[in-house]
Amino acid sequence: MHHHQAERLYHQYLKQQGWSYWTEDQFRQRLGLLPTDAAPDFTILDSSGAPKAVVEVSEFTIKDLFSEEGEFSPKLSRLPQKIRKEAKQLYKVTELLNRAGLPSLPLMVVLYDPVGLQTHPIFLMQKLLGLSIAVPVNPFSGEAGEMKPVLTEKGSLFAYKSQNAHLSAIGALKLERVNAQLSGFEKEVRTLGASGKGFAEFFKEYQKIYQKYLRAGIDVFEEMPVLEIYQNPCARIPWRRELWGRFDKVWGLIDNQAYGLVHNGLLLARAGVLKGVSLPDPIRSSRASGFYDE
Repeated sequence: MHHHQAERLYHQYLKQQGWSYWTEDQFRQRLGLLPTDAAPDFTILDSSGAPKAVVEVSEFTIKDLFSEEGEFSPKLSRLPQKIRKEAKQLYKVTELLNRAGLPSLPLMVVLYDPVGLQTHPIFLMQKLLGLSIAVPVNPFSGEAGEMKPVLTEKGSLFAYKSQNAHLSAIGALKLERVNAQLSGFEKEVRTLGASGKGFAEFFKEYQKIYQKYLRAGIDVFEEMPVLEIYQNPCARIPWRRELWGRFDKVWGLIDNQAYGLVHNGLLLARAGVLKGVSLPDPIRSSRASGFYDE
């Protein structure tokens, strides 16, 4: 089943990164496969044109959150079923790649929810990673330490780790107002909102701020597709740095058990676009130096 909106947005995402890729049909053509053979939605290519990663895209609809009786609840989410289905598809793709004499590649399932409920970070991490909050307590003083999210066996990636070991990551595809964040527009508006001004005065000041960015040629309302990538801690092959998009967020292991944000492309790139300052390359700027490097 094709997910046209999700595939269109992911296509746009790949173009933004300047990455070459094969479509599903091109994958079959290049490997000499039959139309009935399994094929991924996208195959990312390296600079020589060889496959370096494989992506399967899946999309939620608002109907996925309603029961037959019309009951609305995130508990009705089909997230585990969708991931299981796409994981099986990617496993078949891996077998075809091996049969063609190609090396095993990083594999990712990309999820898109137009409403955003089923790809919310808290929801995803609870379902996939069984995240719980650990608070270390000094037994002598009784003082509590820093809270940390930790992994538990309740998450589907752990509960079925042998079946999911071929999955490198799960990606949540989202639309972000990147220009508004990088230029400083959103920060100025938040500061203005916290100033306690009345609505009329707030709106007047807001218009001034907006016009300033408009004159600078910055479309603060433009939305761009970005990924929040959740590394599979049990993966045989990681989703490596070279596959992190410029404005992506990446979550992964910080130590043996603690799981958290290891890369924030938007934060790193928030050097003044308005002033024409060049944006850093997130591949060289991540605070998680050496994380998942080859």
